[in-house]
Amino acid sequence: MLYTWLDKLIIFCFKLGGKIMLNGFKQAWEWKKDKRLYIGFGISTLLGLIWWIYSGMKWGIFVFIPPWILYLFILGTIRTHSDSQNEKKRKEYDYKFSLAGIKHRDGTYPMVLDFDNTHMTLLTYIDIYTLESFKNKLENVFNISIDKFQATKDKQIIKLILKQEVNVKDIEIFKDEYLKSDGIFNIGLDVNSGSIIQLNFNNFANLLVGGLPGGGKSKLIQLIGYSALRYGCKIHCVDIGKGGLDYKRFLNKCESIITNHVEFSKVLKLFKKEIKRRQKLFFDADVEKLQEYNEVTGENLKREYLIIDELGEALEVDVEGMTEKEEKELKKDIEKDLKSIARLGRALGCNIVAGTQRPDVGILEGQTRSMFGCRVCFQADKATSLIVLDNKMADELPETAGRAIVKKRKEYFTIQVFKFEKWMLKNVPNKKLQKEDLKVIGAEENLQKNTDNEKDIVTIDFDID
Repeated sequence: MLYTWLDKLIIFCFKLGGKIMLNGFKQAWEWKKDKRLYIGFGISTLLGLIWWIYSGMKWGIFVFIPPWILYLFILGTIRTHSDSQNEKKRKEYDYKFSLAGIKHRDGTYPMVLDFDNTHMTLLTYIDIYTLESFKNKLENVFNISIDKFQATKDKQIIKLILKQEVNVKDIEIFKDEYLKSDGIFNIGLDVNSGSIIQLNFNNFANLLVGGLPGGGKSKLIQLIGYSALRYGCKIHCVDIGKGGLDYKRFLNKCESIITNHVEFSKVLKLFKKEIKRRQKLFFDADVEKLQEYNEVTGENLKREYLIIDELGEALEVDVEGMTEKEEKELKKDIEKDLKSIARLGRALGCNIVAGTQRPDVGILEGQTRSMFGCRVCFQADKATSLIVLDNKMADELPETAGRAIVKKRKEYFTIQVFKFEKWMLKNVPNKKLQKEDLKVIGAEENLQKNTDNEKDIVTIDFDID
């Protein structure tokens, strides 16, 4: 019985030793891939050389065999352990792929070739577009955040680029160094990458900003208005709901502060008039875009922005003294002009920036929403998020002031919007007003005080006729 047990043990040891040695040969055969194998081979050869010299050079080349065998045995042990670990990981990955419902037609699962905190590389027969549809499930079962799926030269190898954690401050004050040029606005930092998120009105016509009160909607709109003024552009501010209170410090900086629907309708007609003027200028210069016009003519024609603090208030016409029929006609007129400006304004440099905290499907119906090529939504309920972003991402935002989702075509970014302070408007020179622009009591006195050096706000009423 003892002999049988020893016999089995010896056979087992020989098999294990043979397997280990075979793995050692396999590992040594890959010396080109790992330069450290040179070191091990050099050390084992040096040991054989020392033994050969110490033995008086009696054994010849045979003295090198034991160190080399020992070296191969060590390599084989390391590789055997590594193979065991890899097999364990493979089973773990297969289980996770099964939970995600990702499986090849032959019953096998994708193979993970490489996995660290920056990327995950898969060998799979599944195409990249199908794999992208499993994004949420992959994130859940592997506990990762996927930034994008990246194809490689080998179509069976797909790399998943993972999002990196970046320490983005909850409050980042806007600095003048973030100012770019007319039409380009740096509005905040990408929470995942820390990079600056830039809105470029050369690529889209209008911007819609949504969110609950206190989230940062009005601050972002005011930041864009401030930046536009610093670029030397004209802006018209529409604040019907609060009677212009949020834009008090913009009064002698911008073209007008609109607080009722009658004035709003007049401003829209002014915008349409400006669009027609620019259309003629562009036709005469044989150009199609604002940038081309400035390059060809040497002019510095600036954009004009229509800033609407609350789109719902602007489109819900309620004018004291008007009949219901007159209100309906005015509303129809406003909607028609607004859509016309939104449609024609992009190339000509007449753009709309609108905010909404209580969007309604009736107000922001499909055609109206399609006017806004770029959208930003701060924390909001599911209904608002669906209307503004076409998904529920804004409902999942943390209660952090200034945190928002940006939708640019089919891409979404979580950002921390730069904080705007109204005192920054002191950097914007006061508008030089002419006597004929003012039709209020004390106009001559106001005009004398309103110089570039005076920073005090002069409260005036604009007559836009």
